[in-house]
Amino acid sequence: MKHETAYELPTATNILSLESAEMPGFVQECLRTRSLSWVVAELNKSILSGPEEERDEARKALEHLGFI
Repeated sequence: MKHETAYELPTATNILSLESAEMPGFVQECLRTRSLSWVVAELNKSILSGPEEERDEARKALEHLGFI
């Protein structure tokens, strides 16, 4: 029997919708679920090869996370 997770990884739009005060809890949850590196990798991929709008949103999301 195949198990599927209901946990959906956040997008740049989801990250940008977070208030600054919510960011530590978000990062902590990503660390707990071991998804932070995947989230950052997906944002980096969008910056490198996405359409212009996607690149801009991904860059802003990384800034909001404190990585830029």
